[in-house]
Amino acid sequence: MSLQVAPTPIRLVPRNGEAGSPCRFVVATFNLGSGRHAAGAVKERVRDAAAGLPADVCLFQEVWRGVPGRSIDPSGALAAERGGWSRFLPALGLGRTGYGLSALSGLPVMGSRRHRLPGWGEPRVLLRFELRVADHAVEVWTTHLAPQPQWRRRQLEALAGLRRQLPPELPVLLAGDLNLRPDGAGRDVLEGAGFRFPDHAAPTYPAVDPRLRLDWVLVSGGLRLHREWVVDLGVSDHRAVFGEVGILPGAGLLGSRGIDAGLMW
Repeated sequence: MSLQVAPTPIRLVPRNGEAGSPCRFVVATFNLGSGRHAAGAVKERVRDAAAGLPADVCLFQEVWRGVPGRSIDPSGALAAERGGWSRFLPALGLGRTGYGLSALSGLPVMGSRRHRLPGWGEPRVLLRFELRVADHAVEVWTTHLAPQPQWRRRQLEALAGLRRQLPPELPVLLAGDLNLRPDGAGRDVLEGAGFRFPDHAAPTYPAVDPRLRLDWVLVSGGLRLHREWVVDLGVSDHRAVFGEVGILPGAGLLGSRGIDAGLMW
């Protein structure tokens, strides 16, 4: 059974409204399953489900853009209707068309970067962007990793290597379909780079009677995951994962860090 969620996103507000105070924002990650599991008017049902996500930042996997008969891309349509920032990164295709990842943010974005991840078969990519959250800057990473253990481990090692290039205290969030179970091989790679897993992880796959946890919101540096929840939106074979993320006082203060200029796209 799908769960109906609020039609407007949560707006970010520092707890006491003062610069430098602890503040929180909500991230959602959702594998759309290429719309294969949305009956009826597929494009419209996926868009409506995405429009109801109660989040400040929405991250989507298995997105199709600009492909006749297959376009499933809620971020572009919602950004055009509501404003805000959106980005599409194809793993297959060229330019603004193809199959891959997309992101939608109601918070200001100061720059973005794309990376090709190692592997064989379906290409895998990483989309990075930098949020402005009150007086803090937060890096958000999203990806969709391979189901094959040998390639997934190489991709996890590439992510860990990128994280180690940044100071450990910087706020960096990683979310998406990692095809990684809670006890799966490769978890140690991310933990060794500073990413933290939630203590309790509800399953996300398949959407009906889920048995596996494959989709994650992970935090590192000056971030804390205060709570997370999982929702069946009724249009995919995955459930969406939401995370309420807090920024520690002093973490990623604008003007105090050196990654801003490096995130350009």
